[in-house]
Amino acid sequence: MSVKLRIIFIGGGNLATAIFSRLNTQEYQIIVIQRNQAKRANLTSKYPQIECYPSVNFNFTVTDIVVMAVKPQDAKVTFDSLVDNHLNLPIIVSVMAGITTASLAKLTNNMRIVRTMPNILSSVGIGSTGIFFANTITMDEQNQISAIFSSVGNNHIFDDENDIDIIATVTGSSPAYLYYFFECMIDNACKLGFSKEQATAMTMQVVRGSIELINRNPELTLAELRQSITSKKGTTEVAIARLEQANLADILLNAQIQSIERAKELALGVKVD
Repeated sequence: MSVKLRIIFIGGGNLATAIFSRLNTQEYQIIVIQRNQAKRANLTSKYPQIECYPSVNFNFTVTDIVVMAVKPQDAKVTFDSLVDNHLNLPIIVSVMAGITTASLAKLTNNMRIVRTMPNILSSVGIGSTGIFFANTITMDEQNQISAIFSSVGNNHIFDDENDIDIIATVTGSSPAYLYYFFECMIDNACKLGFSKEQATAMTMQVVRGSIELINRNPELTLAELRQSITSKKGTTEVAIARLEQANLADILLNAQIQSIERAKELALGVKVD
């Protein structure tokens, strides 16, 4: 019997859970470190197949993969608390926004660094993960890491580390942008006279139907699909024109740029001695 690859998640929040909840425990030994007692109890109850502890009570080994899934501002104190557990040995996989491989290497005294940016859609197996490997990660190790994230969706491997900060807003944060847009649609339907229940039901049906229409017409671009329901001088054309007049695309771009800048700010807030 082959030995299971041990993956240790430092932090058991939403993003970490989105990943480990989809991994095959026949293939991986999954350990989650969650300090909060109530959250730890919930994880243990919901995912009995994983091991969940309040702290790391063992030493890391060179064959381990340690997934750092804490808030960027908590990174240094977390890394400092793990020094005695031989943090310099395993592969360090970061899902934290902003913190560079150079900073991670200094914080951990470890050059085996992988930066990733998954998204919450990993929890339903259709995630999108950006990955950047430090040049110390072997091809076999790269394949190993890629296989883990392939379990929860599609991977995008980057040669330029800066692309990780960009994909953070393009795919990492974007589900929240879409949810906000749907919220606005529901709220506006209520303002136009529908009940909250009616507005929600109608909007969610539109969301599901729109995605299905995309899936069923792979030969058509989004612009072509939009144009197919935008009659000349019709109601939809007037609405689209108003959105264009309001520079919706520029508003979104500015929001995404702000998101990238925030990632850089978070990185600057992590002091590296």
